[in-house]
Amino acid sequence: MRIILLAPLLLAATTAQDSLPPPPDLRFDIPADALPQQVQLRGGNYAPGEGVALHVHPGVEMAYIVAGTVEFRMGDKIVVKRAGESNLIPRGVPHAAKSIGPETARIVSAFVIDQGAQLRVPVGEDGKPLQ
Repeated sequence: MRIILLAPLLLAATTAQDSLPPPPDLRFDIPADALPQQVQLRGGNYAPGEGVALHVHPGVEMAYIVAGTVEFRMGDKIVVKRAGESNLIPRGVPHAAKSIGPETARIVSAFVIDQGAQLRVPVGEDGKPLQ
């Protein structure tokens, strides 16, 4: 089954539309033998220094940076993304995100996760779920 997410929807709520490049189309295939999947679209605003603590998802996350600068920690790797860029986070990879620029960061993420699963599972430095 092919999932196609139309990226123009990602910018519908932003006031900075005119200053941003058009977002990319995001596409990927889900194997036929995969569990039933659910698509979720979520957004967040993070003041400088704020973000999301280390966690994992039961599926893929595609994050689009609408405004600001965001540092993603993905396993042992650090990736910095700016407005107009996107980041793909594979299933089960421990990751965190933090706004590192002088302005509030706005992130819109599309998730394709196992149907009925908890979207975000907080984990420790060892990658194991926190109790």
